[in-house]
Amino acid sequence: MAGYFIFVWLVTTFGAYGFAIPGVLVGLGATLRFGAPGWVAAICGVFGLCFGIFATWKTAPFIVDGSFGYFVTHLHRLPLFQSGLLVLGAGVAFWLPWRRRTPGKPGD
Repeated sequence: MAGYFIFVWLVTTFGAYGFAIPGVLVGLGATLRFGAPGWVAAICGVFGLCFGIFATWKTAPFIVDGSFGYFVTHLHRLPLFQSGLLVLGAGVAFWLPWRRRTPGKPGD
């Protein structure tokens, strides 16, 4: 949630885009609990991607149709830079809690 607000603040104040910020902050939030099981990292990766897509849609919807459904079905039309940053944010959201997990714990 904080990642979304920081992203929107950057866009509205400076015109700068930080498409990876929502995902990165999801991962940072998950690292607050040391030793979380591995499935938490997978969920954080999915949430990071979803929050990034939502934040992108809210700040830069397609001109043809501004609906969320249209945006999701046409993600492949985003510029490569934007898509790369969304994937980077999701990857960091997964990786941060993954590296802090406790190996060998039940549920990993």
